[in-house]
Amino acid sequence: MMNKILKIAVPAALACFSASSQAEVIVQNNSVGIGYEYMIGDMGDDNPTQQDQEYFRFTNVTVADWGSMIGWLKFENPTDTAEAGVGDGYVTTKAWLKLDYSLGNTPFNAWVQSFTVGNKATFEENLYLGGSYDVNLGPVKGTAGLGAMYAYGSMHEGPNAGASFAGFSGYAAVLQLKMPLSKSLTAKFYYEGQFDRSSEHQSIGYKDYGYQAIACIDYKLPSAMLASLSYKHRENWGGVKAEGGIVFAEVSYSF
Repeated sequence: MMNKILKIAVPAALACFSASSQAEVIVQNNSVGIGYEYMIGDMGDDNPTQQDQEYFRFTNVTVADWGSMIGWLKFENPTDTAEAGVGDGYVTTKAWLKLDYSLGNTPFNAWVQSFTVGNKATFEENLYLGGSYDVNLGPVKGTAGLGAMYAYGSMHEGPNAGASFAGFSGYAAVLQLKMPLSKSLTAKFYYEGQFDRSSEHQSIGYKDYGYQAIACIDYKLPSAMLASLSYKHRENWGGVKAEGGIVFAEVSYSF
């Protein structure tokens, strides 16, 4: 199963990048944003690394005749002033990439997705290889993906310090949707779940299943500005061992 996924997804991703210079670009948008995230719930012993903090984010969205690619680079707590649930906060860098490569004139795609996070306490990479399906339900557009997960990482501080893992670790599912509510308002929803994580992956404190779910409202402002308000709920995900929520407020500029 995993070999079949690799044989489809990896060549498709390489073909996508090699053909990008000749592709017909339908939509391309770059943006830079500044925001603040506020933790809801326990930031103490259960979630010791979580913190209220400011952040900067750079985002690219590209839709072309070969498919689509979305990615962002995020710098959290860049001023190093946040306080975590236990002890000082962390300056953190995160990078996310989602690529859907169209498989002919069908709603199916080869799907590659990557998430990387690093700070002085931890480093983790999650890579998904599989297939996705274009969702087209009237005004609701998006993709649904399912595939194998390859992950690696290590803990440098905290109760799981010294633990590390690398290898295939179960599978992942993603659902990404958006729907315009008016000329100025757009609603978005994102779900990402990891299932049947390996024992090595669980050694850093996770359980076999973890997820995040995000609901967002975007409001178009004048002069290519955008205001966003989001709520994210996580469990056994991204440093959250117990349940935890975050409210994000962000303003960005597109160019």
